[in-house]
Amino acid sequence: MNCLSPSILSADFSRLGEQIKELDEAGAQYVHIDVMDGHFVPNMTFAMPVIKSLRKYTDMFFDVHLMIDKPERYIDEFINAGADGVTFHIEATDKPKECIEMIQKRGKKAAISINPKTPVSAIEKYLDKVDMGKVCRRAVDIERIGNLKIVSKCSRVRIVFIGHIITNIIGISPPERII
Repeated sequence: MNCLSPSILSADFSRLGEQIKELDEAGAQYVHIDVMDGHFVPNMTFAMPVIKSLRKYTDMFFDVHLMIDKPERYIDEFINAGADGVTFHIEATDKPKECIEMIQKRGKKAAISINPKTPVSAIEKYLDKVDMGKVCRRAVDIERIGNLKIVSKCSRVRIVFIGHIITNIIGISPPERII
């Protein structure tokens, strides 16, 4: 199944609840929520309270992309806040297998993301364990919000690898991903 997963990074934050409703009414199935901690990537974005407050506006699938150090510390909290799927970065944890298991034990969908310079081989042994049918390869190096260094000029890249689709996030306005 392919579906558009609009990112709330593109939203007007003063109208975030309304814009979530608009996505729902427009037929979006997923909402992509980028979570940045100011350490793994230099930006800071949403945390659990924002996700929890948005949950009352929709029952769409919340695709939470953790760009945070040691995601295993917070996976349960993001799921408690309303995440339906959790994507974590292989570079951010020494415990990728445990992260996948934590997510799946809670009945949620797990996915792995890699940074642009990380070879796909770094996640190869986990591809049969993730269950969102995707591995996300972030194709932008995030420096500061509003200042993204584009690594690829393609609008969308799909790579079929061992029966899994590895997707590259490339678009900025609005960010999108093929699931």
